[in-house]
Amino acid sequence: MKNLKVNVKKIMLVGALGGSLVLCTGCGNRKIITPGAQTYNTAIIIRNNNAAVIDIESWKDFDDGEQLEIWTNDGTSILTTAYDTKLVNTEKSNIDIEELCRTLIGPDGTISYYDQNVKTKTK
Repeated sequence: MKNLKVNVKKIMLVGALGGSLVLCTGCGNRKIITPGAQTYNTAIIIRNNNAAVIDIESWKDFDDGEQLEIWTNDGTSILTTAYDTKLVNTEKSNIDIEELCRTLIGPDGTISYYDQNVKTKTK
């Protein structure tokens, strides 16, 4: 009888921890199973053969659609779509942002850099 009580307690504990894990995966935009895999510091928003390169502080995806909300380092909030936006972690890769933009928009496209002090710089 004592073993049955211990097993029931273990099952309840495992169930409670599992339920908490499932509930917490909806919090924020980080996956518990793959920690740190979704950390980005740059967003590239592509539209009409133009690319806007934005340094980002944080971002959020929405479960019910393709929307992304991006916050810049100066606190500006940008609502965009996952279809038009590429998120990149330049600190953990050797990706050249300008080269990536050229690959995405072609040689005749315009690349604009959002700068919190100047607001935009165009190349």
